Amino acid sequence: MSVQFYLRIPPCAPADRIASFVRECEDAGFAGVGILDSPILLRELFVTMTAAALATSRIRLATAVTNPATRHASVLASAAKAVEELAPGRVEIWIGRGMTATGTIGQSPAPLKDVRESIIALQKLLAGEPVEFNGVTSRLRHGGGGHIPVYMAATGPKALTLAGAVADGVLVEVGIHPRVIAEVRRYIAEGARQAGRDPNKVKLIASATTIIENDLRSAQERARLLAVHWLVERQFAPWLGVAGVKTDSVDPPRELWELYPDVGHAVDQERARQLCSFLPQEMLAQICDTLGFIGTPEHCAERVREAAANGLDGLFLKGESTYELPYQEMAAFRDIVFPTLAAP
Repeated sequence: MSVQFYLRIPPCAPADRIASFVRECEDAGFAGVGILDSPILLRELFVTMTAAALATSRIRLATAVTNPATRHASVLASAAKAVEELAPGRVEIWIGRGMTATGTIGQSPAPLKDVRESIIALQKLLAGEPVEFNGVTSRLRHGGGGHIPVYMAATGPKALTLAGAVADGVLVEVGIHPRVIAEVRRYIAEGARQAGRDPNKVKLIASATTIIENDLRSAQERARLLAVHWLVERQFAPWLGVAGVKTDSVDPPRELWELYPDVGHAVDQERARQLCSFLPQEMLAQICDTLGFIGTPEHCAERVREAAANGLDGLFLKGESTYELPYQEMAAFRDIVFPTLAAP
């Protein structure tokens, strides 16, 4: 199976503890980890990446996901190159518009125009080429050398088309349903063709919510907040429709929009679960199967096999918590899912 597996790592603890967990992920067989960038809620991204680089030797380290609103392209390029010097060939930049990183400081997500400009500037700076900023031409002194791929995180049609036009690869958070992935590929290919690029050379990584329990219902309940987040957020909800999930019958409470910073990353988990109780079990199960791998290890192994058949280059496995490390999911993939997938 050629698909690469990345595990989402929130830097929710001191850097040495995160680095130790990343080393466990490396030993477990993961190709990479995606480390979150949300400075108000979590530890600093590049400090954590540095610690992880020093603690490991093979696993890839991705910024999952940074943005141009809070990090200028020059800062991103310099930081990524510095980490790459410690971990040659193992660093990836995943960049999008911003979510909690911008929302927690009262700032809007970056416009797509800014994302495009940042990606182009990053690619040039990382390659050691000159870039003009505000009338000043600059070159990253420690640029050049090994290639650091720049992936664009994209959800909507415009973002997907842009990603196909400018990025080395695309990280999509749209679910893993085959109809959804097919639609995503159509937008990416359109952008690539408009830019004179070969669509087949644009890598595709799908984000997949991953929650593993010995009981299917328990795993689905752990995913309840994320399922509701998809239901109420306008960038995600349309993809549920593409996957065939009918949501017209539910009426979310208005208090959901008062949760900080949002329902999917709510700091007050108890209050969030109370507000999310409106979602019927049957619809919760449908959304869970659309989002990713939620259930028993055996159930998830079969669903991973199905998703990999869509020809994805990678799967980014996201646990449900922003404030805890996904020990259970890491162990389940190490002990059950990976061995199952490797079996003839």
